[in-house]
Amino acid sequence: MMLCDVYLFDGMINIYPNRHVGFDAWEGLDDDKTVTLPLDGISHEVGKSLRLVLNSCL
Repeated sequence: MMLCDVYLFDGMINIYPNRHVGFDAWEGLDDDKTVTLPLDGISHEVGKSLRLVLNSCL
């Protein structure tokens, strides 16, 4: 399973990946797996960033 927390703050989107560790249990990954991008980012760059974060969840 994949789970990401997404926050918007000061015009920046922060995406934090999580790992499924058990029934209804998740843990956050290290800060180096977090992706931050501007709200007005180019759509293909946003998609690329989302793929990168979701791959970290596996």
